[in-house]
Amino acid sequence: RFTQPRADTTAFSVLTTQVRTALANQAAAPAFAFNQALTMILGQNHPRRRITTAATIDEWNLDQSLAFYKDRFADASDFTFVFVGSFDLPAIKPFIERYLGGLPSIHRNETWKDIGAKLPTGVIEKKVEKGIEPMSRTVILFTGPFEYDPEHRTALRAMTQILQTRLREIVREELGGTYSVTVGGGGQKTPNPEYQVAVQFGSDPQRTDDLVKHIFSEIETFKAGGPTEKQLNDEKEALQREFQTSSEQNGYLLTQISGKYQFGEDVAGIWDAPDLYRKLDAAMIQQAAKTYLNMKNYVKVSLFPEK
Repeated sequence: RFTQPRADTTAFSVLTTQVRTALANQAAAPAFAFNQALTMILGQNHPRRRITTAATIDEWNLDQSLAFYKDRFADASDFTFVFVGSFDLPAIKPFIERYLGGLPSIHRNETWKDIGAKLPTGVIEKKVEKGIEPMSRTVILFTGPFEYDPEHRTALRAMTQILQTRLREIVREELGGTYSVTVGGGGQKTPNPEYQVAVQFGSDPQRTDDLVKHIFSEIETFKAGGPTEKQLNDEKEALQREFQTSSEQNGYLLTQISGKYQFGEDVAGIWDAPDLYRKLDAAMIQQAAKTYLNMKNYVKVSLFPEK
């Protein structure tokens, strides 16, 4: 893949046709219209945040793509290769020397660049009307600046999972308003340290607005009082169990090691996760809720059937 990439015109033609057909079918799907609206708002129409359309397929160029690929893989000196698994280092070393040591290297000095794509600020709400199915779908997405380090990433993750538990108890169990409500979040370091927290649920269209009000009310309650002792302890135990299981999986370790190298963190910090979980307290979770559930900075998109 480094030294002998090839341009397959037949495969390119087949792929182009397949994507055009898929897009033609998707255009009539309510979910596609919903995702398109959300993507356009978050990307603010930046060229590098466009969704794939028939017009962008017309811009595809096999020769340019191959030239770009060759340029990116012309210098193996700034690649970091990560191996995870059960292997003997002396036994694997000759293979690394042969297959990686012989790769082309021109020793370029490169780094990432900010392409200028920014998340929107303020409160943005949009209603999408598509399809006839009597069901609504809503996403509430909070964004903002983020301090990208293990402590803040841990607090953000724990906060979102506790909030998900609370919303399921309120919206699903008590109100019977939805089969599922999910909360997910994460942060990025480059080009700007930012976070995203997304609350998603489906419901009867007639109940959507009322459920949103209940969700916002529960968020404010969470910010004001923080988690209960049981919610905090349950989350800490869940994180510990998950780490114990995940840390024995090659895929998990591969992702964690790669991330540590990519963002300039100590690789040995992978094993600090249990200590970070034990240090979580109610004040940290409450502060995370206050910081990352900013009611002055969110995007809300709802899908409704056509009238």
